Amino acid sequence: MSDENVVVSTGNNRDHHTLDIRVVSLDETREYQIDEQDKPYIEKIMGIYMYDKLQHTFCCELRPSYWLVHLYDQVILSAFGNELVSDEADKIYEKYENCGGTDNYYHVSSIDHIEDEYADKPLEFRYAVYGEEIVEKNETTYYEALEAIREDLICNILL
Repeated sequence: MSDENVVVSTGNNRDHHTLDIRVVSLDETREYQIDEQDKPYIEKIMGIYMYDKLQHTFCCELRPSYWLVHLYDQVILSAFGNELVSDEADKIYEKYENCGGTDNYYHVSSIDHIEDEYADKPLEFRYAVYGEEIVEKNETTYYEALEAIREDLICNILL
């Protein structure tokens, strides 16, 4: 696990804030209206998100939540899907991976459960700790740092 120290602007004062960016993959197949002809070829569709493990939000309730920032979607082909010629598989990827996505709040306990469950297992499209230092540490706001990491993760797929 690697932390990112970033200077966060708070008016004229600057406070140091530590980012602990994680990447998680959530099964979002049920959120998609998959065409009948495509269903045999798609095992699931995963939404890939990043979040700061050190930041909790309380969304009008007692349980804290993480703010998950959508990075991209990923189609996992079924056994039949893996037998498709590359052009046909590409059509499925283009159709379902380019739908965009929205940022979401998820309960801390739900995401931490994924982390606990998969931390000691080989990476299986579920969870990763992001640890590269890409953030300028001079006069960077918290949200600028998050945006820089988000851009890097979109271009350099981890899961």
